Amino acid sequence: MSRRSVSQLSPFDPPEVILKRRYPIIRVFRNMIRQLQLVGREKPDAIQVPKNTERIVQLQKKLRSYYERYDLRTAPREQMDTICKIRVLVELLTHGHCRPRDLEQEMCPAYGDDFDHEAFENACLVINDYCSTGGQMVRQGEGLPQAAN
Repeated sequence: MSRRSVSQLSPFDPPEVILKRRYPIIRVFRNMIRQLQLVGREKPDAIQVPKNTERIVQLQKKLRSYYERYDLRTAPREQMDTICKIRVLVELLTHGHCRPRDLEQEMCPAYGDDFDHEAFENACLVINDYCSTGGQMVRQGEGLPQAAN
């Protein structure tokens, strides 16, 4: 496959081709989807680690999958959703709870203009839902992995 510039990409190109070229419209669509997922939902004041040990194992596996998804060669702005989910899960699994407002105040200056408040809010909502319902309210993504294995 020959390399084409962004202006030569077509909406009919496979997603992997579009994503590799960092087609700007993808970021717009991702943000639109995120906003739709957030309608009527508010970031929790605190996220507690579940008491269910099977769920904790699932969260640990999910954290591993987020680390596998994270790419050091990609700008933080392009993968802020993954970065936020990693930070929330690390905080949760390390301390037994996560206070989203405190973590957001820590991450915002660290990432500067690259920090995406909507991505952070989405990460908090997703992880909180994983802890409380096992991901029943999450409409996109892979969901929680099976605990057994």
